[in-house]
Amino acid sequence: MLNLQKLMIEPFSDALRHCYIEAYGVAEPNYADIIRWAASFALENIANCDALYHNVEHTIMVTMSGQAILRGRHLVEGGVTPRDWLHFTMASLCHDIGYVKGICRDDRSGVFATGVNGAVVELPPGGSCASLAPYHVDRSKLFIRERFSGRLLADLDP
Repeated sequence: MLNLQKLMIEPFSDALRHCYIEAYGVAEPNYADIIRWAASFALENIANCDALYHNVEHTIMVTMSGQAILRGRHLVEGGVTPRDWLHFTMASLCHDIGYVKGICRDDRSGVFATGVNGAVVELPPGGSCASLAPYHVDRSKLFIRERFSGRLLADLDP
């Protein structure tokens, strides 16, 4: 079956990998593959969101805008380390992932983690992912902590 989302996700993930290699060459070479995998992982999750605006296309545009800003800073001022680049890019990719139902470990049918102190919220049936708007930032941070903390991303805020 034709998956139109995959037609965007795979080339974009490859492009992000290339952005890293262009900027840093062989410094921390595993970061290029980490970001390719993380982009695919994040975007495949976001593809499950039924919110009209917070979708794969929006996430790609935000991430590419962030890449242009980061590259400009790296070229003009310097000081953007490979680790800074990785963390910034991961944040861009996951900035709205909290809208997606089912991405946090405590999400259940009709009940969703808020991302704050283990709290959950019950949402009315039939609501779109946009109903998680009041919680999406904290849920996005929770997703990052649950899925990427430890060896992949160091020094995450609790």
